Amino acid sequence: MIERANDIAWRQLNKKYKIVDVVDNQGYFRIDASQIKEFREPRLMTKFDHAFELPSLFQENKLSILAEKRGTYIIGRFETFQPIDINFDSQISHVEMPDYLQSIDLHRITSGSVALNAAFNAGIISDFLGEEIFPTVSGRQSSGTFSYEIAMLEGGELKINVENAQIEIDAGYEGPESLALVKAKLDLSEDFMLRQLYYPYRTWTNKINKKVRPIFFVYANRTFFLYEYEFENSNHYSSARIIQKARYGIEPTYISFDEIQSVFDNTRIMPEPEVPFPQANSMERILNLCERLDFRNLEQGEISEAYEFVNRQAQYYSAAAEYLGLVKKDRNGHVVLDTYGIDYLSKSYRDARLFICERLFEHKPFNEVFKLIICKGEIPDKETVASIIEKNTKYSGSTPLRRASTVISWIRWVCALTYEEY
Repeated sequence: MIERANDIAWRQLNKKYKIVDVVDNQGYFRIDASQIKEFREPRLMTKFDHAFELPSLFQENKLSILAEKRGTYIIGRFETFQPIDINFDSQISHVEMPDYLQSIDLHRITSGSVALNAAFNAGIISDFLGEEIFPTVSGRQSSGTFSYEIAMLEGGELKINVENAQIEIDAGYEGPESLALVKAKLDLSEDFMLRQLYYPYRTWTNKINKKVRPIFFVYANRTFFLYEYEFENSNHYSSARIIQKARYGIEPTYISFDEIQSVFDNTRIMPEPEVPFPQANSMERILNLCERLDFRNLEQGEISEAYEFVNRQAQYYSAAAEYLGLVKKDRNGHVVLDTYGIDYLSKSYRDARLFICERLFEHKPFNEVFKLIICKGEIPDKETVASIIEKNTKYSGSTPLRRASTVISWIRWVCALTYEEY
């Protein structure tokens, strides 16, 4: 595996300062920007939005890093990332954008700020928060001074003292009862750096006398995902828990089972393509990849970074999208949108998802599994799906059973479009 620039630089730092040894002996290691800068720019060496982005030295030794002061950091074995559920099945709430707004193109939302503007103007933010709100604070700020405890992976706690660390708030919305502080993303990752919510939360609980509400916000696949957290102990980083989550869509989203079956009945089965049978379970991530490619072409390494994938996973997801005809490789090895991917992005929410159903049903393994659902009213077990894969592809041995989980996940995604359980 090729090491990234951060991997190399942190190994050099560890060789010089014995970081891992110090953590082993006293539980933590303090390092300042001047030391980091000996090998690489600190801002590139200390900002990790997802666990995958941690340098290999950190991953191998279960280390994380947090800011104490502006230019001073603490390294230790503590859990800094918060897992996030992107596959919850609650019904998507439909909202409408004011019809006189012409400056927001819902088909070209390319940044978190534009997504937040769309959500605010459509009433999504106020609906989620349950009160009338107004946009207030945003941008980079100083944290001020506070202390907190964080749980250590090996047991016990560590006290961290923060003094004027830099924080960044993507959006703040204040109502009569509360101030909501929002971190916004455009990618469907499995976790995020909790510091992005906790430090702003602590900063503003020290400034105002109303409730501060940390909100994680994701816009992907024309859907707005909102998650609200609370810290059961405001002085404890590790006390976060999710208290509500919801999905919103500005376009109509309801799809009936009859509509899906109609697509099934009218889809012609095509020969299996000369690409590997898919082994990437999250259809939402595949579709989100198409959205990202609408902005620019990506190399495999960039796909890895965007989605918290190891490189092998990035290959799986791009290959799965290629299997569906959504992407292809150009002469330079970049992953680019193919004809079906361009068609998918041009359609409305409902039509786009029915279009993906059609792409699935063109493949005989998926077609036969869905036919069993129509006949029996339930998704078949893994062994049955594996036998269907073996019968209709070149794969045999243990491979069909491993690939069966992807087939089941994709078919379950199809069924979930109706909000019916199978």
